[in-house]
Formats: sequence, C-alpha cells, structure tokens
Amino acid sequence: MQNPYTHRSTVRDPQMFFGRTGALSRLFALLANGQSVSIVGDRRIGKSSLLYCAGLPQVQARIPGYDFTSYLFIYVDLQGSAAREPSALLSHLLRQLSRQSGGRFTLSEGRISPEAFEEAIFQLNQQGFTVVFLLDEFDCLTRNEQLDITFFSFLRYMATNYHLCLVVASHRRLADLCHTEIVDSPFFNIFAIIALKTLNENAARELINVPSTRAGYSLALYADWLLDMVGFHPFFLQIACFYLMEACRRRDPPDLAWAEERFHQEAVDHFVYAWEHADAITRERMQRAAWQTSGEYEHYLCASRVFREFVRAQAAAPSFVEIRAEDVEAALEHLWDTVWLAESPLTRLRAVQDYLVRRRMAQVGCDRGKAVHHALLMAMNQLRHDRGPGKTDKRWRGWYILHHKYVEGHSNRRIFMQLNLSERTFYRERKDAIHALTAVLESLEQSELQPQE
Repeated sequence: MQNPYTHRSTVRDPQMFFGRTGALSRLFALLANGQSVSIVGDRRIGKSSLLYCAGLPQVQARIPGYDFTSYLFIYVDLQGSAAREPSALLSHLLRQLSRQSGGRFTLSEGRISPEAFEEAIFQLNQQGFTVVFLLDEFDCLTRNEQLDITFFSFLRYMATNYHLCLVVASHRRLADLCHTEIVDSPFFNIFAIIALKTLNENAARELINVPSTRAGYSLALYADWLLDMVGFHPFFLQIACFYLMEACRRRDPPDLAWAEERFHQEAVDHFVYAWEHADAITRERMQRAAWQTSGEYEHYLCASRVFREFVRAQAAAPSFVEIRAEDVEAALEHLWDTVWLAESPLTRLRAVQDYLVRRRMAQVGCDRGKAVHHALLMAMNQLRHDRGPGKTDKRWRGWYILHHKYVEGHSNRRIFMQLNLSERTFYRERKDAIHALTAVLESLEQSELQPQE
C-alpha cells in the first residue's frame, strides 16, 4: 500500500487536487475575458497548487463552458527572482515560455529588452495564442527594489494592450507588499482579486476518501475524526491523512493516538508561525474560537481541535517577545521602508500591535511597518529624556548618533566630525546606543505585561 499523502508543497498531480470549484470557475471566467487576476491567501492554504493546476487540461475540463486550447498557460515560480534586474526577469519569463509552449516559441540568444519581450508576445498573439503567466510567489517581485515603477508600468501596458494575462499568487494584497518606490503604480489596479480559503466539507471528504481508496485502504471511516482533528485546511489534511495511512500499515484497527501525536509533531511549527505572525485582532479571534467545541469558528484554523488546544496553551503562557539588538539595528537601517519593516520580528511587539488597534489601522502591510517605525522613534526619544545638547554627555550622544544617522540620514563621517569623536569611538558608541535602544524596547514590552490598574 503506497501512501498517496506525501504533498507538502505545490500539488502538481491533478488526481491529488480536490475542490476549488468556485475559485476555478471565477478564475476561468476572468481569463476568458482577458482579465488579470490576483490570488490572495494565507500561508499553505493552497495558492501554488491552484495556480499550477489551473494550467492543466485535466483540471480545466472540470469546469464546463471554457475552451483554453488557444491559451498558453506558463507556470513560473518567482522565488529566485527577488534580486533579478528587469532584463533578467523578462528573460526568465520568456525562457519558461519557451520551455512550456510545446515548441510554439523559441527564445533567441542574448539579453531580453522590453522591446524583445513585447515582440515575442505579439508574435504569439499573431499565431492566435493568448499567453497566461501563472506567477507564483509574486511577493518576491514587489520587494525587489531593482524593479521600479517603469518596469511595472511596462507590465501593465503589456497586459492591457496584448492578449496577455497575469495570474499572480501572494499571501497579502499586492498594494500591501510593495516597496515605497512602486506602491503608487497603476499596475496594481489591473487585477481582479480571488481570496482563497479552506476547502468546503465535500472537497475535504473527497481528499480523505478518494486517494486512500485508490491506494487500497479507504479512510472514509475516519473522516469525521480527521475533520474534527484538523478542520478543512488542505495542507493539514494531507499531513493528518499521511500519518493515519501509516498507522493503518502498522496495525488494524489503526492507532489513532499515534497518528495524532505524529500529526502534532509535524504541524506544530506551522501553528507557531501562524500564531506569531498574527496581528492583535486575529489573535483575539483565535483565542475566542479556541474555547468553542462546535459551530462556525471565528478563525478558520480553529476548526482544528489540535490548533484550538495549541492556542489555549499559548494564551496561558507569558507572551514576552525576545528583542535582539541585531533585529533593532536592521530595522533602523530600513527605518523609512515600511514594507520591509512590516516583515520585521519587531512587529510582534505589543507597542506595535496596540498602536495599530488604537488608530484602527490595517493589521498588515505598510500600516504594520508604520507602527514599527513609530515604536522605534518613540523608544529613541526616550534615550534623550529631557537632556539638552551636550557633546560630553555619552547618553545624549547615543540619541544624537541614532537620530542623525537613521532619522536625518546623515553620513557616519559627518556625525563623528560634528561630535569631535574618532571614527573608532563613534562606531563603538553607535553600537552602545543600539543596545540602549533595545533595552528601552524591552522595558516597554515588560511594562505592557504588567497588570493594569
């Protein structure tokens, strides 16, 4: 008996791709009308699998009414494109087009210019083909600072003037992921949005029953137990079914306690990630849902009994966040880049979460980065206290160095010349000032943990 539940990343086998009928129907309807699409969903929810399988004829046949025989679906994983400059990225796209087009397009040698990319798409359109780029991990492009507003304007021009559709997958809405130079690009307004959620119950039961029956041992008898344990999340269902199939190999009837223990061991790291990267409002929803035993759950992960147990344990534990000086220094280096700051470990600080809640700001993207920016400035100002200028006061110099280096953007040389310090002393005091700033952030975090009067 071969275990079919081995998928931990993108599902590329159409026989292991279940459900998503609603998302596919909307996606195909939009593509048939030349519309580019943004697929948004949480980590491990199945975005990559949907993106890849949407280009397979076997999956397209599940949604009647569409003929995509004149469409070239080109799947591209962009994880390696975080540092590519524009011509290298266009070359990468055309190289994948050449490999996956079944000989309909051959890539010429040399660097690819925007003009060459446009000509390639034009030639394919002249042959009667519509090109659909299925761009996975699109977040990597929005964070690539070599890709400026001109590059994204070119992509918008191509998508609106040729038979070219872009289907992009990301874990948040595109506008929340952009670096500051491109956030206002009209490119990000051309997409229809499909928000990907968990499977419905029918699809979840198919995932449990069909592959296991095909492998020779149906898990249908244990479907209710599996759905109670993990809910309708496709990734966690794959893990749970894998270990239940392994338990079936070991003995009959299977040891359900053993399967649940193995599931927890593999899933707990993903639970930790979901908890630590959740904003304050989402955590509150998780905590409320963690005490439910049935009904509609306020957060989809809480449909899993094991995840609810995990959340109850986290809520009972002290929630002190370790603050490292190297994380503080990195955040200072990106003080004005709110997109970068939104991914900083400092986003877990209570001061950051409280700032977002009090101001009713978005809990993701640039707003979260702005909250980190605010927390750093607030802590930096505490270094100064009420002390006036005093070049001989080392504590005042610490504030001066950080403020003029990271807020004002002055060069190191200009600062140590103004303070009459040697270069060696300057770097030592800058390091000390960063440690002092870290201590202030730690004291703020600890004070947040004290009972309120």
